[in-house]
Amino acid sequence: MQEKFITYNQSQIHYIVYGYGSKPIVCFHGYGEDAGSFSVLESVLREDISLIVITLPLHGNSDWKEQDFCTANDIISIIDNILSAEQMPSEIFSIGGYSLGGRICLKLLEVYPQRINHTLLLAPDGIKMFLLQYLATQNRFSNWLFKFTIKYPQWFLAVIKTIKFFKIVHPSIAEFVYRLMADKEERTSLYNRWMMFKYLHPDINVVKKNILNFHKKVDIIIGEYDKLIKPSTIEGLKNGIDDTYITVHKLPTGHILMKEKFAAQIASLL
Repeated sequence: MQEKFITYNQSQIHYIVYGYGSKPIVCFHGYGEDAGSFSVLESVLREDISLIVITLPLHGNSDWKEQDFCTANDIISIIDNILSAEQMPSEIFSIGGYSLGGRICLKLLEVYPQRINHTLLLAPDGIKMFLLQYLATQNRFSNWLFKFTIKYPQWFLAVIKTIKFFKIVHPSIAEFVYRLMADKEERTSLYNRWMMFKYLHPDINVVKKNILNFHKKVDIIIGEYDKLIKPSTIEGLKNGIDDTYITVHKLPTGHILMKEKFAAQIASLL
């Protein structure tokens, strides 16, 4: 494992390289994590692979000094800078992402499909936008309401309690949202991060067309009991595309996939 930094304009981007192979695979972690979350894969990587995991803006040790949002152009420029620094081929490379990182991968498949070789999506966000996420980032009035809620969360917490009581959503999801919004630092980070990545929501119809037109291979790993990214959500991407292009693999777990017992299976799909 090699921890490094790359300068991107005024920012310092943290990344970790796992392995010493000549084949680069660029990966992105989930919400609230950093590049270290892929460490479970280090011992089971093939010898020809270098797994380059980038710590996203407003996460971990990456110090973002650019505008208040991150775009696909920013992501591809950061990748180019890192691959150049590592003296690795950058014209075409493979990508992988967990949860939020999966959304980044989908956006790259939308905008830069010709540069992507293989894609591994782990419980990917981005196939379907959550209503609250849409209201917080894509609509002016509801964005104001969300900012108000960040400052005065009591009314929202009462709503979550009601939703949990009547089991309108799965209790574990309601509990997760409640904990997130009850803590001032956590809910402020949530708002800032959602706004940071507001332009990285992929157009799934374009993604599907690109997968077919550019003959891209995508492997998806999903937890059978995932309540956050449900297996049924994957159908929004998989529907109408056969296993030649998109293959779905299920693991007997929930949303957390980076576990030692699954490491070999995940690494085999890189």
